[in-house]
Amino acid sequence: MDGLRLNIRTIKFNSNQFNVLMFLIFKFLRSSFLNICTLLLFLAPLGMYLNFKSTGKLFISKSKKYDWRCVEQSIDPIFGSKSNQCMENSNKIGLTKEFSSDIRPDNVLDILILGGSVAAELTTVSNIEKDLNSKLASYPRLFSKFNQIRVFNGSTAGAKAPSGLFTYQALEMLGYRFDAVIEIAGFNEIGLSLGENYNNNIHPIYPRLASTQILGNARIINQGRLDNFIQQLIWMHPLQQYLSSNTQFYQFLKVYITDVNERSKSSMRIGMNYLLPKDEDSAFEQTLRIWSRSVENLFILTNNRRVPYILVLQPNQYIEGSKIFNGEEKNKYISTQENEKIQYKLIRKKSWSLKVSEPMRKYYGLVKKEDFNIPIKNILDLRYIFKSNTNTLYKDRCCHMNKIGMDIFSSYISEEIIKSINDTNK
Repeated sequence: MDGLRLNIRTIKFNSNQFNVLMFLIFKFLRSSFLNICTLLLFLAPLGMYLNFKSTGKLFISKSKKYDWRCVEQSIDPIFGSKSNQCMENSNKIGLTKEFSSDIRPDNVLDILILGGSVAAELTTVSNIEKDLNSKLASYPRLFSKFNQIRVFNGSTAGAKAPSGLFTYQALEMLGYRFDAVIEIAGFNEIGLSLGENYNNNIHPIYPRLASTQILGNARIINQGRLDNFIQQLIWMHPLQQYLSSNTQFYQFLKVYITDVNERSKSSMRIGMNYLLPKDEDSAFEQTLRIWSRSVENLFILTNNRRVPYILVLQPNQYIEGSKIFNGEEKNKYISTQENEKIQYKLIRKKSWSLKVSEPMRKYYGLVKKEDFNIPIKNILDLRYIFKSNTNTLYKDRCCHMNKIGMDIFSSYISEEIIKSINDTNK
């Protein structure tokens, strides 16, 4: 009986402890909630000030509202990657600039552009279609047969060899017939294959960061409804609007904090570390071999149809001696250890631009026309077209050119492809 009384007292004692513990937890949560609310209210004027300073508005509305069931940049099993946020129009593939394969007038030349984001900007930042049509008039015999040029831009951000080959094959199977093919390459093949894929244990043959994007996209689809609701809720705060719209704050957290282990392990989980090269030099050799074979196969396919094919080696600021850089370009658009932003120095990590610039500095200048098993006349090497130009022609620390640079780039390409089409139609 005494033992039973003792147990009852112990239970009562433990019950009292539990009540005290729950009270303390509730008090802590309430205090934390109030402190967070106070902090958010305190930061709201700061967010409104920053918004007004950057846009002239106290509050920023979302420029794009994505369906939570869709991924922003898909790893497509056929096209490699494409920008297609669940398009309602089923006739659209989701590439940069499209037209239907059903209607093909006899007096029209159709030209296909392949490549990554620089290639995409030939029809967004620059207007290569307008450039091509203006140059077409300079070839009277050709102009008498074809008085219009249409451009189908099959490029997507981050696309690299062999995606151009796959895209061309898929479009041809779908019924498209092109009169010329332009492939813009260089930065993605070297910078992304080595600076991104190889550094994350992903074989260079796969699309950029394919394994991490696949896992990330799966997470978006599976957790999308809740994530979308939370994002819409958080977006109401002015500081969140500013950070999301004007900074890389969340991308920095994702890459270097929350997903740092995911990026290094996801390749092993999905199996994209298959035959991974033993070192960076070997990775470059394999990258160049993949790129070369992709170009060769694409040339064979187009040549069999008597379709002119031009491989364009794009300019890049990290090739030694490729440009005379002014002060603005040196400070803003060239990534070095010295001008790394403070957040990367604090965590002792390299920024994305520095990671991809290192293989570009080391390897891109070593690529030769002879590395590609196609006729030299089918390779347009534009790596040094800005060699004597002192104007600001780049717009970021990656590879992208401003409108002036893109217009120069477009002009060289237009002239070469029109000449090739003219020679083919003699």
